[in-house]
Amino acid sequence: MKGGIRELKQAPHMESALRAYTWKGVLKEEAIADDIKSRQHARRLGPFCSPDKSEVVTWVRPVWRGNRKKKRAHFRRLPVGSGSSDLIGNVGLEVTEMQRRKLSSSIHNPSRDALAEALRAHMGSRIDWGFCDPEYSDFPVAGNLMAHVEEVQTEYAMQTPFGVEYRFDIALLGPVIKRKRVVLAAIELELEHEFESAKCLLSKCLGFPLVSLDLKSVAPGPVDGKLLLQSLVETTKSSDDERRRNFFYLHPCLYPVFLVLPPFLNIEKRHQFVIFAESGRLKKMRRCLEALRTALEMSVGDVVIQPVPRSNPQVATQFENEGSIAGHDWREYNEDEYLRVSLDRPTAADKKNYLFHLTMAKIVNSDHPALVGYKYEKGINNYEAEEPLWTKLKVLPDKSLTTLRIAPKHVSEPIDSILRVISGLRPLDTKEGQI
Repeated sequence: MKGGIRELKQAPHMESALRAYTWKGVLKEEAIADDIKSRQHARRLGPFCSPDKSEVVTWVRPVWRGNRKKKRAHFRRLPVGSGSSDLIGNVGLEVTEMQRRKLSSSIHNPSRDALAEALRAHMGSRIDWGFCDPEYSDFPVAGNLMAHVEEVQTEYAMQTPFGVEYRFDIALLGPVIKRKRVVLAAIELELEHEFESAKCLLSKCLGFPLVSLDLKSVAPGPVDGKLLLQSLVETTKSSDDERRRNFFYLHPCLYPVFLVLPPFLNIEKRHQFVIFAESGRLKKMRRCLEALRTALEMSVGDVVIQPVPRSNPQVATQFENEGSIAGHDWREYNEDEYLRVSLDRPTAADKKNYLFHLTMAKIVNSDHPALVGYKYEKGINNYEAEEPLWTKLKVLPDKSLTTLRIAPKHVSEPIDSILRVISGLRPLDTKEGQI
């Protein structure tokens, strides 16, 4: 520990780091510290590795003194000799410590219970949310937090694919599908921005929106469920002080579910997902998806689940096209077969379709992690394979053309691939790695 602390003080700050996994593959994309907007943004982009690919690093926010930046954002190495000897062990320690701090807080549990009651009072009504994310589209994502909610449960336990049980402060649960209620959304009440490795890995394997609410930024005074509910979905425009106290974690696989595309784009009603994984896992996913379709009483025409084998040389072009949509490293997952899932784009009125999309996201992100690509229309080809977003040309009133960014092509963050990448690196630290 002592040596680790000395090493940390002497370690140079890094202006950039490598993202463990992106659509380009393993350790192929650089992240610039100054481009990261917040800790929540860093969780979404991480985990990060040093430029020499030797160790896990953490993002450190800039330090301000008044209007002057005292210290720039940067990445730094983590100390050696503390915490667990592996990443998963450290995540387990973080989750345990997180629960301990929640229990010892005088404000956390009363706030959780008050917010849960306020949410129960709104069952059957609308609580709209929305935001714009220029990293994924020129168009907003939006939804109704209470859509199809049948139960509000506190301390909801979920087993993660990285072997740790995580308890969400509040879960919004829908109807029972195959003996278990589907999770429609979850809410986390944060007292401080710590436990970055646990929250970072958790964000990679979600099949539902996760809303984080910063309790410290909510107005002081007696716990007020209505005020907490207002803070949960407010935006900089709706907030009295132009501050946003929440953060929506939306897995890329869910962007097609909540993306609001305007009618003038004339986009087809139906869209597609292409799924790459090793053959045994593909078979399991196919069985799960077919069972889900049956459980929701949807027809084979409603959801077409199509295995695509490399049966002859003529399909090579098709493999190249749909593989490049899923990710640059699709061949490492399966060169010989994949799944194509075609169904209507979800609408607020189509409950079965909406539940299928959310549960499918859980299957491919958590139950059987896979490489997934997205086609906003069935017949489109990936002519610009180096572009991460689908684009469409629009003619403006003055007859000039503009390019609109529609949606991401690559919509997966395979958690098992991420864990393999960083398993040989130095572990994230539970205490000294936090700022």
